[in-house]
Formats: sequence, structure tokens, C-alpha cells
Amino acid sequence: MMGLEQQRAHYRAVRARIAGTRPAPPPPAPQRAPDPQRAPDPVARLPVSDRTRQSLRHVLAAYGATWGDVTGPAHHARTVTMRRAVYWLLHCNGFTLPRIGALTHRDHTSIHHALKKVNSWTRKQS
Repeated sequence: MMGLEQQRAHYRAVRARIAGTRPAPPPPAPQRAPDPQRAPDPVARLPVSDRTRQSLRHVLAAYGATWGDVTGPAHHARTVTMRRAVYWLLHCNGFTLPRIGALTHRDHTSIHHALKKVNSWTRKQS
């Protein structure tokens, strides 16, 4: 059975709910900033060889990009050029168009079109 103080507290809470007033919520727990040294590396989880993984990291560092930029929806010129470089690198390492598409969340025909563009760049330079 409830004691008198517990009963009064209960009725105060019921009256507050009926009146539409609610007690203030507790303050949110402080968020810790992610540690850059412990941030997960998405490239490390890719099913590729260590040599290919290292090459991918070099390409991404050269463009100042992340793996999220490769798989993301952005269509900026620099991002598109970086994606094409990644596709070319993977293709030169023996990856098929469907496999590159699966890794980068694109259709294989998009990869094919991008590789045709890269090939046209090399023809213009020679």
C-alpha cells in the first residue's frame, strides 16, 4: 500500500499530466567527439587486397576525399573526376564492372561510361 507522501506525489503527477504540464526533461548526456585516430576506416573493410587498399588510400588522399565521397550522390566536377580515378584503379587491378559497381554503390553501366571517359582523357593527351 502507498504511503501518504507517495499518494500525494502520484496525484500531483496525474494532475500535471491532465493539465498538460510536464516536468522538464533531464539534460542530455554530453556527447564525446569522435577520436580521429579511432575513426573507422571504410577502406579497411573493403574486400580488396592490401596493395589495392593502399592505392585507394593514395588516390583518395590526392583528391582530399573519403570513401563516402566515392559512394555518395554528389556530382561536382572534382568528385566525379576522383570517382573515375577510383574506378580506373579498381579496373586496372582486375575488378569486373559489376564488382566495382557493387563496391561503389553504382550500376555497372555507370562504371563503363566512366571508364570510357577516362580512356578519352588518355587519348587526348597523346
